[in-house]
Amino acid sequence: MNRLFVVSLWFQLIWFLAVLGQESWQWLTLGFGVVTLCYAAYSRQEDIGKILLLGIGGVALDSFNSAVGLLVFKSAHVPLWLAVLWFVFVWYAREWVPKLAQYPKVWVMFLVGLGGALSYWAGYRFSAVEFSLPLAGALLFIALQWCGVTWLIMRMFTNDYSTSNNASDVSTPDANSTRQR
Repeated sequence: MNRLFVVSLWFQLIWFLAVLGQESWQWLTLGFGVVTLCYAAYSRQEDIGKILLLGIGGVALDSFNSAVGLLVFKSAHVPLWLAVLWFVFVWYAREWVPKLAQYPKVWVMFLVGLGGALSYWAGYRFSAVEFSLPLAGALLFIALQWCGVTWLIMRMFTNDYSTSNNASDVSTPDANSTRQR
């Protein structure tokens, strides 16, 4: 079975546990998240620090969005299930980076930005989150943030400091060579 298919199924399982179960299933979600991060620490030793750092950044982003009122949760802070989901998402995105690095960054950023906004919209439909802005405005703002998140993930896992897809500028995570500065 294709590796990306399996990691996609795993991520979707955790996403559904998190968003449908919310506080009721947050400990189960946490358990699956810990298993995922342990697997990442074993299989992606060179990337686990980046996964953790970007996961913290994602939680900080949603904490900011909550503090300014864009995202409204049942609790006063970002729920545990969403924090776990950020770390699992970064692991999942890391798995996809070598494949996505083949495509124009602008399109990858646009599509992942759209997907991120749709994920929050689904969370809204499942009553996991509310928005203080009108729905379209909130989703547009989230999509723009996710474009930035995508750029940062691609940059961190490819050592790519460019805005183009020039092959000489990109070192994919699975490449054996390192880029000198």
